[in-house]
Amino acid sequence: NTAIFFVMLWLFYVALASWKVQTPDADEGMQVVATIVGVMGIGVGMVVIAGIIHCISGMRSAQQAAAKDHIEAALWEHQTRLDNVQQAALKAAATNGIKASPRGKGSLSKAVSELRAHLNGLDQVCSSLEAAVAAQQKVPLVDPGPNRRNLKAKATE
Repeated sequence: NTAIFFVMLWLFYVALASWKVQTPDADEGMQVVATIVGVMGIGVGMVVIAGIIHCISGMRSAQQAAAKDHIEAALWEHQTRLDNVQQAALKAAATNGIKASPRGKGSLSKAVSELRAHLNGLDQVCSSLEAAVAAQQKVPLVDPGPNRRNLKAKATE
């Protein structure tokens, strides 16, 4: 508010000085009226400018609150989906007779080797499906690409 007040006083001074230069024959009554109108203009200007600043700050804080709510909702949805996936994995492990161990316990190398075995099996299924589709459509097989070749090489290790 102080900064607004000083700027308004400066504008009042410049306006009053310019008015006096343009109307050198103004009498004392007109000068008093001009001064009173200028002081009232300072008050009105301060209220208007402070109101504009307040409205802009309110809009910014509302936008920030909306963005924060959006981020919190996205994080909550992500956490919910993650929890659902973890619960589904635990149920699938339980139905297949696999014991789920708590985090940080268990053999990481065993888990990696089991995952490689599963991926190798999926690769064999995909290859046989591709061969069946190619035989039906009489289309030559495509190169499996570097990722699948690396997977086969790691599975044989």
